[in-house]
Amino acid sequence: MPLVKSRPRLGVVRSDLTDAEARLRKYTADYTLIMNNRLKPEGLPAYIQPPKNAVRWQPRADLTIPVVPAAADQAVLSERIPLGYDGTLIAITTVWNGTGFVEASGDITWRVKIDGRFVPFFEAITVSLGSLTVPFDVAGQGITLLSGQLVQIFANFAVGSEGRLNAGGKTICAASAYIWPRERPIGL
Repeated sequence: MPLVKSRPRLGVVRSDLTDAEARLRKYTADYTLIMNNRLKPEGLPAYIQPPKNAVRWQPRADLTIPVVPAAADQAVLSERIPLGYDGTLIAITTVWNGTGFVEASGDITWRVKIDGRFVPFFEAITVSLGSLTVPFDVAGQGITLLSGQLVQIFANFAVGSEGRLNAGGKTICAASAYIWPRERPIGL
């Protein structure tokens, strides 16, 4: 049996960098193991298919144009999510029911707030979103709604818009969501 000479390992030097790389690889392997062994939710996400015990929540309201528009937001819709229910906002409607409105003219600016904070991408809407028959779908995963949150849609009529918009015209706003009973309190 011939003797096999082992080659010397040239250029291998233990350093802090190789130790850090070994720790990082171990951490990645441990994290992957944890993520692969965790409980996975069953079914589709709530914004695609709400839970079986979900109900539709669809508040609607309208506001007749004021005689002299003020340069301030006026609440059109203001509804609170029922206590003990969470949900997902899936659609919004903001339309002008009258004549004289030109899309993106700035005569009317709608704003959506949840709990006093403007919703990103819905804080300055200058065009009609959706219609009375087909609402505007909120893209992505919807907007999460929690128990007791206040959902508001405001309209801001620009100064001088009363000359272009017909007197007696209305802005109509609606929100559409699925809500379901909260299974356990948040934080537990």
